[in-house]
Amino acid sequence: MSDDSASNCCNKQDDIHWKWRLEMAETIARELDPGRFGIKAFYLIGSAKNAESGPASDIDILLHIDSTESQKKLLLKWFDEWSCRLSEVNRQLTGFYTEGLLDVHLVTDEEVEKKTGHAFRIDAVDDGALRLPMKDEQL
Repeated sequence: MSDDSASNCCNKQDDIHWKWRLEMAETIARELDPGRFGIKAFYLIGSAKNAESGPASDIDILLHIDSTESQKKLLLKWFDEWSCRLSEVNRQLTGFYTEGLLDVHLVTDEEVEKKTGHAFRIDAVDDGALRLPMKDEQL
């Protein structure tokens, strides 16, 4: 096997981690009912968006919310359940154990307007967030 062939083999293997994480984020977004939880937009950020995830990487999700406290509580529980399930699947696939696979960041209208916290990634020119469509949403 030439050096190029070995390199391509390893790169394809490395692609598995970020591609799987991207697919899982897309699946979660499609399953998410924005009205139920008061979500305005769903974004992917971090290593999965940048095609740099490894076997122990989490999936960074940014949610623009306009939620009541009860909606927020239900939303975080919903994501915690996904996080635990994905962590177990990842452990079975890679052997890496994590306490959860999702790192969920919530931002409000005010943070988006002022570009504070993680909200600065929305519409950023450099390393901006990738918007994913939610249930029944067309982008």
